[in-house]
Amino acid sequence: MKKVLLSQIYFQYKPNEELKKSLIQRGMAIPVSVNEVDNGYICLDGNQRLTCLAQMGEKEVLVCIENNFKKSGSSFWGHTQNHH
Repeated sequence: MKKVLLSQIYFQYKPNEELKKSLIQRGMAIPVSVNEVDNGYICLDGNQRLTCLAQMGEKEVLVCIENNFKKSGSSFWGHTQNHH
């Protein structure tokens, strides 16, 4: 997980006033899921949250990069053994 600029994330604009009120009161508890692409990120889950954050004037957002396997190493695949 890392913080990225909201302006670097491609997302669908989906307003939700109730969610915005919740984010103002409690903040964002669950990071947005994105895929990293050459020129930024594509939102996989969290379009409404991103819309609310943009409306609120936020500049950065905590994301979980789903397609970043560079740092995963063998722990990503679990503790398995090669059997061939």
